[in-house]
Amino acid sequence: MKGRTILNILLGMALSSPLFAGPSMVSDLSPFSLAHPVLNMQARPTGLEVSFDYQLANSQYYKTLGDDSIALDAQTELTTFSLSAPLSDTWSYRIAASYADVSGGFSDSFIESWHDTFGLPNGSRDKYAQNLMRLQYQRDGQHLIDEDEAFSGLTDTQVALQYALSDDSALSVFVNVPTGDSDTLLGSGSADMGVSWQGIYTSESGWQTSTQVGAIALGDTGLLEVEAHSAAAFGQVALAWPVSEQVVLKLQVDAHTAYYDSPLSPLGKNAVMLGMGGSILLSRQWQLDIMVSEDIAVEASPDVGLHVRLKWRRGLG
Repeated sequence: MKGRTILNILLGMALSSPLFAGPSMVSDLSPFSLAHPVLNMQARPTGLEVSFDYQLANSQYYKTLGDDSIALDAQTELTTFSLSAPLSDTWSYRIAASYADVSGGFSDSFIESWHDTFGLPNGSRDKYAQNLMRLQYQRDGQHLIDEDEAFSGLTDTQVALQYALSDDSALSVFVNVPTGDSDTLLGSGSADMGVSWQGIYTSESGWQTSTQVGAIALGDTGLLEVEAHSAAAFGQVALAWPVSEQVVLKLQVDAHTAYYDSPLSPLGKNAVMLGMGGSILLSRQWQLDIMVSEDIAVEASPDVGLHVRLKWRRGLG
């Protein structure tokens, strides 16, 4: 009985550690990036994990450069269900399916208030009515995209396999299966394939750093095939600090190189996003992540985003 009690205590401590917190999902929610989801996976999951993610971001960008012009004024909501688990001592898998909704939305006033509170510029937001839906892109006099009505549906489904190099590092390969509609920017129309390395370092004082670097080979890109690069790089650095056994504060940077060859920032500029928030370990099995993101590379990704994750892990012991 005494041995059982000690084991339960140790398991409880392990499940309420920053390792369970891991990096949050902070996706680039620009409508132009939805077709190419990159991998978001921590090193070596130790048990069955089920996650439900809700992300919301608002984009507004109007620009004309020579013969290229863009009108990007939309709210994106992305809901993701993911499942990951070990297959053996060294192999594990992750499957993620997402549903996106792109519309005029309801968050323009919140974004403007956020910018005013922190003294950030509103760009062109003061020039246009709130909650408009405009998604137009013209290249060399040809309209490649012209949408003024909301659209929604599945995006491409991601399947990943991970091989543990050690307790704290792993290699992953993944494929984005073309389940999204390429006619509305929700899917690429073909399979993207990628590879990445994940690593975790935990200090004696409890600080944890997780890192991911990778590359993705881009297949066809539907409406913007003529503009697409053949490959892109991506990465993530996350810091986690446990202020108690139940609360972890987090700071992370997510980035990817441009998916398209264009002088316009939402398509042709490398995206860098800063996420700020934390995790609440509700129990040995349940965890809640809440983060707010801001675009460091201005205009390359939505300027403000909300990211919420509810994660369940099978209890041990």
